[in-house]
Amino acid sequence: MITREIRGLTEQNWKLLEDEVRAQHLSWDSTAFADGRYQLRVTASDAPSNPGPEALSYSKESEPFAIDNTPPAISAVTAAPEGQRLRVRFRAADALTNIKKSEYSVDGAEWRVMLPATRLFDSRELEFDFLTEEVKPGEHTVAIRVWDANDNLAAAKAIVR
Repeated sequence: MITREIRGLTEQNWKLLEDEVRAQHLSWDSTAFADGRYQLRVTASDAPSNPGPEALSYSKESEPFAIDNTPPAISAVTAAPEGQRLRVRFRAADALTNIKKSEYSVDGAEWRVMLPATRLFDSRELEFDFLTEEVKPGEHTVAIRVWDANDNLAAAKAIVR
């Protein structure tokens, strides 16, 4: 029999997630918890197979992990013509986990991967500065989307006239 509990790193009391479980995997809806750092505690007991005083149990606590249900914030989005291309700049930031992926699309065309200015997805805050493919003169809409390490997605756009 297995008991599973959770607590925030700044909390003292464990909260019960599951009790008297026989399954060997853990899955739960983390959206019921605020963003933050947590630990799990799993306690296994052989009580169902042994009389009271002979039953044994063992508990193990996990390393801290992040529950992050909030998408990154995209700010300072600008786009302007530069030759036959568009220069796009913006910032992406996430409170708990690193930014892991970003893409852009011009006028609803295919999504294209873009890299941060540092060329590495290694931080919770990243600057982006890149040139799109060539475009015809006129109005264009540049859509951008950014994911954090927990696959939370943020999107924004800039209009170039």
